[in-house]
Amino acid sequence: MRTIALRFVLALILLAGAAALVIPRLPDRSPTQAPSTTSTESTAASAASQSTNGSTSPTSASTASQVTTLDATTTTTTTPEIALTFAAGGDLGATERTSEVLTAIGESTAEFMLGIGDLSYSHIEPESAWCDWASERLGADVPMQVVVGNHEDDGGPDGLIGNFAACMPDRMNSTGKYGVQYYFDVDTTMRIIMLAADTRVDGEKYNYDPGSDQEKWLIDAIRQARQSGTRWVVVGAHKPCLTVGQKECESGEHLAQLLVDEGVDLVLYGHDHNYQRTHQLSCVTVNSFDPACVADDDDEHVAGDGTVFVVAGVTGRTSLYKVSANDSEAPYFAAFLGPGEPNPGHGYVEVAATAHMLEMRFVGVTTPFEDRVRISY
Repeated sequence: MRTIALRFVLALILLAGAAALVIPRLPDRSPTQAPSTTSTESTAASAASQSTNGSTSPTSASTASQVTTLDATTTTTTTPEIALTFAAGGDLGATERTSEVLTAIGESTAEFMLGIGDLSYSHIEPESAWCDWASERLGADVPMQVVVGNHEDDGGPDGLIGNFAACMPDRMNSTGKYGVQYYFDVDTTMRIIMLAADTRVDGEKYNYDPGSDQEKWLIDAIRQARQSGTRWVVVGAHKPCLTVGQKECESGEHLAQLLVDEGVDLVLYGHDHNYQRTHQLSCVTVNSFDPACVADDDDEHVAGDGTVFVVAGVTGRTSLYKVSANDSEAPYFAAFLGPGEPNPGHGYVEVAATAHMLEMRFVGVTTPFEDRVRISY
């Protein structure tokens, strides 16, 4: 009996020792497989390496600052949310192309659209009927904030901006004369300022000449935004200055230089029926090129170093205007699209922003062409 008891105790000791030797199993990983986590540095490098004509989306742009934590069995990734996304474009009309572009915007993540002048071209009349037609395609959740173009100023000929402003009313709590000269804020992320450059409304010509009340209003609007801690300032106006298209500097060299001097981050135009984007510029010269004006010539810019100018005039009007790489101002430009270049077509501009990043990209709807630029703090 004593022998049996001793054998039982010995068996218990051996079993306890075997249990102590059991090693917890880690997740399977082959010798050649890297860990299934992405570090902040490698993600940022991947995002920065996207080509200009790549398919980088605003969401993928934000992953450059993602935070990843790793323990033995768990990977948790936190991606900063985009604070603001909106669409923009001018020269719309009511063509099949317009319908396709507005529908695409309505199906996107855009919270609103900037209609940068030349709205209906009298394709649908009166103005209220065009507003209904456009709103049906955008959807009830994507309001269009409008500004005057040369086709709806006092000279017409395709309606009046006051009537368009009535049927596409302000839904962003704007300050100023909506449809003509106004601004609105999206919390502290962005101030968007809309200008009636080189148009006449209700008898007043808007030129933003040196020392004018219009210039003072604009400077105050920009500086008040900066003083209040607003991160980004974006300006929209129908008529551009720098262009490699058909138009000239109709809005004035003084206005363009003023926007640079006051530190505006991004300027959006229409009027030329094509797409164009400049490098980040620290000064402006018309009908000539000064290399000293190019602050940065890649697609990743540092905020505060200069201003990016964009023409977004392919939102629906079917008559597109040629662009020329031989234009005297062409070296200022990073990208352009129109007749004379491969794959001309229609699309819109999308802008996405966080507190530390602003990304502008061209979204092709009837063209495979894509373009994007990012400005970061």
